[in-house]
Amino acid sequence: MMTKPTLMTCWTMNCDYPLYRRWLERYHKFFGEIIIYWSDHFRHMYYNEFIEASLKHIPNIKFLPFQTYQFGVEDWRNVATHHMIGTAKGDWLCSIEQDFFSKDWDKLFSDVTEASKTYDLLGYSGHQGQAQHQSQYLVGNYVHPAFWFMKRSTLEKTNMDFSADPKRGADHFGLITQ
Repeated sequence: MMTKPTLMTCWTMNCDYPLYRRWLERYHKFFGEIIIYWSDHFRHMYYNEFIEASLKHIPNIKFLPFQTYQFGVEDWRNVATHHMIGTAKGDWLCSIEQDFFSKDWDKLFSDVTEASKTYDLLGYSGHQGQAQHQSQYLVGNYVHPAFWFMKRSTLEKTNMDFSADPKRGADHFGLITQ
């Protein structure tokens, strides 16, 4: 059964998600820890200092700075996710993106907790053709990083590649969950 999972969120420094900030305030107790990685996509204005200041009262939240990497060689999401996993303490890891919504979060979290008694991977199903711009390269089904829970011991048995790789038919997290 899932204990309090570690929430890992890639947050682009030039975007603010007011509803997600409010959601974090409301649901932070569901998580053992909340890790936010600041991803720099070099588009100004930066809001990360404002966002940190507005969320610093949440007791189980921590912010990770942007890590430099080889642009055009390494995948930004893979770099960010590995950095977050390296600091995460939970037996269960999850990703919930800022633009993923539920009509009833309490029920959804209850359902995820119950399902974790049986399954080591839970989430929202991405699929080939879900977005017009991806239809040429997504070739299979996968669990989308918008809403993704996985037992750490199961994750460690994968290739740990969170990259989007159109040549292999995968969006971010696709190579893990396929």
